[in-house]
Amino acid sequence: QFWALLFRIFYRNFAKIVCQSSAMQHDLVTNFNVRPEKTIIVNNPLDIKTIKKCANISAVQLEQNPDDQRVQLVSVGRFRPEKRFDRLVEAIAFLNSELYHLTCVGDGPELETVKAQVAELGLTSQISFVGFQKNPYPYIQAADALILSSDYEGAPNVVLEALGLNIAVVTTPAKGGVAEMVADHKRAVMADALTAVSLGKAIEEAGKSGLFAKDTTPDNQIAEKHDAATITKIYEQQFIELSS
Repeated sequence: QFWALLFRIFYRNFAKIVCQSSAMQHDLVTNFNVRPEKTIIVNNPLDIKTIKKCANISAVQLEQNPDDQRVQLVSVGRFRPEKRFDRLVEAIAFLNSELYHLTCVGDGPELETVKAQVAELGLTSQISFVGFQKNPYPYIQAADALILSSDYEGAPNVVLEALGLNIAVVTTPAKGGVAEMVADHKRAVMADALTAVSLGKAIEEAGKSGLFAKDTTPDNQIAEKHDAATITKIYEQQFIELSS
């Protein structure tokens, strides 16, 4: 209650508050008494040209060999409680098939706990950990799908980046802006609930519907909505209006 009161007072000092999603805007207006007219929704920018360049810097095999026909899944993020990597591990266990392999990119306070969980469930041959990577894009591009297992998110760039690289995304219905980001996107599937079983079923559904097939067609849906130059102009206009 103390922090909520402090935030309410703090937010009053701003002339304009930028929200990356309508969920963020709703949270500010409903829970922190911010006047709607003081907020504006601006999507996160995406420099897809640079991301594609970084993705092609080096080849990543994701524990593959030329004869490996497994479905390659990847997760990228810090090992924190809200990211629910434990749920992701349980989802892989639910799939109960050597067909799937998961590469986890990132580190954090819960990494060793998750590694122990993987060992306990006998999934060491199916789940690999590569630690923090300054350039995670080759791992995303080499995968068949990016998996997001969080309880809540703001507007996770990794989802945009995967879709921008035309990699399928399977996500939980995390509280926040994720649902808006993947809504009606042809290469995204959202689980029905915040459970390992639901996430596992969503991964199966994505595979059966052909989302894991590689697609080199440019994703104009993401590129246009999150074009960095266009979003920069929106910010410029806000600065001009507020300074006039």
